Amino acid sequence: MASGQGNRQRREHDIITSKLSPEIIEHILHLVAAQPGVRAIRNLASATQACKAFQQAAGGRAALALRAIAQDQHDDLVVRGLKVLRSLGECAVPHIPAIIVWLKHSEYKVIKNALRALIALRKHAVAYIADIVPLLNEDTSHVRVCALVALKSFRGYAIPKAAATASELDSEAHESVEVTNALMRALCASEQDAAQHVAEIAAHLEHESPTVRRTSLLALDVLGESATSHAAGMVARLGDDNDDVRDTAMNVLGDLHIHIASHATAVAAHLEHANANVRLNALHVLRALGVRAASQVAAIAARLRPDDEEPEVVVLALDTLKDLGEHVVSYIPAIFALLMAVNVEVRQSAEHAIKALSEHVVSHIPDVVTQLDDDDPIVRIIALRVFQSVPEHAGRHATVIAARLDDDDIAVRITTLRLFFEISMSDECFERDVLPHAAAIAARLDDPDDTARDMAISVLRNLGRHAAPYSEVIAARLGDNNYEVMVGAMKALVCLGADAATPHAPAIAAHLGHENEQVRLSAVAALEELFTSIRENAGEQVVRRHDLDYNNDVCLDAARRRR
Repeated sequence: MASGQGNRQRREHDIITSKLSPEIIEHILHLVAAQPGVRAIRNLASATQACKAFQQAAGGRAALALRAIAQDQHDDLVVRGLKVLRSLGECAVPHIPAIIVWLKHSEYKVIKNALRALIALRKHAVAYIADIVPLLNEDTSHVRVCALVALKSFRGYAIPKAAATASELDSEAHESVEVTNALMRALCASEQDAAQHVAEIAAHLEHESPTVRRTSLLALDVLGESATSHAAGMVARLGDDNDDVRDTAMNVLGDLHIHIASHATAVAAHLEHANANVRLNALHVLRALGVRAASQVAAIAARLRPDDEEPEVVVLALDTLKDLGEHVVSYIPAIFALLMAVNVEVRQSAEHAIKALSEHVVSHIPDVVTQLDDDDPIVRIIALRVFQSVPEHAGRHATVIAARLDDDDIAVRITTLRLFFEISMSDECFERDVLPHAAAIAARLDDPDDTARDMAISVLRNLGRHAAPYSEVIAARLGDNNYEVMVGAMKALVCLGADAATPHAPAIAAHLGHENEQVRLSAVAALEELFTSIRENAGEQVVRRHDLDYNNDVCLDAARRRR
């Protein structure tokens, strides 16, 4: 109802304001713009949204406001004013010169918003492209990127030849001016003549100045597909001795990935470079190529060497391989091996890669099952972790996997329990693949290792009421010497259901006076869940024991609520 009323009021407002004369509108906007500082710009923005009748006049007022605040160089006001002009659409066309002025500002946020305003007006702003091109020479990378985006937005629009002449007037103090001038000539030339100017730009890729090389790369990126005939020169810059040039080459080649697939081998050659950053940049480009980089899968897989390779390189190699699907099948065992890498990020990336390649992992499952009986415990752990990454493939081999619950190696037993925990999380698999082995899992509650006992309880807890037959052995862990195992036992007992858990309520209540706070709080939480069934038998014991033996406010409040 309120929404309908608001829409009706807006329509009435539009009808009224549409009948106002331009003089009255101009007067209203004059008053708005006369307000001090930020309020003036903000209200100008609101005025442009009030109705279409305001837009043209508001454009003039916003331009005047920009000129006025140019006197005090207030950056926030300038940004707001530029945003107003950007919102006006074609009504701001007459004020493009007022926007161009701010491209020479020293603050990045001002330049960025000026460029955004020009992008919104690109059909009308192409005549001013000569004012944008020099920004490719800026030292600030953010400014260069914004200029690049703006220039790319002009693709497909006819650029006046006069713009090329205007570019020649640019200052020659910067070494890269000849590159930007060549770019202007290429942009303004016909398709047939542009090739000569593109070649002129590409020739600067070998310039002694890294700034010139960087600007050449950016200029070629602006030209897009027409510059791909010089892709070999751009690929060579991946090995440049200047970090900025290398990173620019990576970004440019990533942008042009559709057109440089034939140079994938040259890109992959940089994977053997001594500098890890060069190898990273090459991998970024290959990843951008997607399946078009499939021919380089061997070179990429060669980076899966955690012992003598930077972890970031290994992670990116894994991320690149996981997108190549069937082309990676032969190298999946090398990915399996990384599940034992020291670096956590490498291990996690290996798991993600295996999951992403799940349908192709199937062909290796028979080998993985065989490795479960390998003499080397590390090989057995890797095999278990493969199943942990793709638990959907573990079901039919659950019996072979369960045999590892009695493994002589503690790490193997723990990994096996973790795998069963993963499987037990699935509603579809736990009854079929875990329940038949519940007794073997419960037997691990007597394992000498604390982590193994804790994991065994976690698996049984996931089985819920299906684990009720093992309530006694779970309750026995209430006396465990490890408090995490005690807490796990309490949680597991509650999950068994009231019938199986109620007989053990007094044993849980006995822990209300435990020295460990987490144990005490877990006991309260467990009794809270069970209290409906046990209040007549254990509830009064809980209250009396707590009130007499221990003074913990949290537990006391919980106990009182049970009376």
